[in-house]
Amino acid sequence: LDKLKTRVERRRQFEYHGNCRVRASPSGVPPMCPQTQQMKPNPELLAAYTATSYFADIPSGRVALRIGEPAIELNDILIENEVGSWAFITACNPKSKKAPEAANKKHLLELEELLKDRELIYFPGEGIGDARAWPCESSFLILGINLDEGIEIARTFGQHAIVFGRFNKPAQLVWVNE
Repeated sequence: LDKLKTRVERRRQFEYHGNCRVRASPSGVPPMCPQTQQMKPNPELLAAYTATSYFADIPSGRVALRIGEPAIELNDILIENEVGSWAFITACNPKSKKAPEAANKKHLLELEELLKDRELIYFPGEGIGDARAWPCESSFLILGINLDEGIEIARTFGQHAIVFGRFNKPAQLVWVNE
């Protein structure tokens, strides 16, 4: 019986993130998955991100992107620009805390300046939650950006995650390490 109690106690020291076993965090800071090096997602945030459509206004028209679904509508523009990846990033509402409209506009202008300075190809967009419980967030679809740069930009603007994709592959939600 004592052996069983010890095993149960040892198991409580860990949490599971997909196939990863990570040590539980007594501080309440989400643990990191050792394989993906991503933050373990907050269930409410995860639900909000996955219940959102990410719209981008590209030259051929408005496209809707969903996490877990292939972004086939982007294939032509990726080919035209000779790039294989994209990211959808906002600067609004840092740390998922509603910010005043003026602050969101300021952050968005700063993000656009950064994209211009880096000479990245980008298009305006917006994330709209299915339940409309959260305000629409102006964003940018950025072409040819690699995952590390997308994470770095999102971190600069206090974001928890980005939507990232590659040619002919499903859109992924990628958590930003703090």
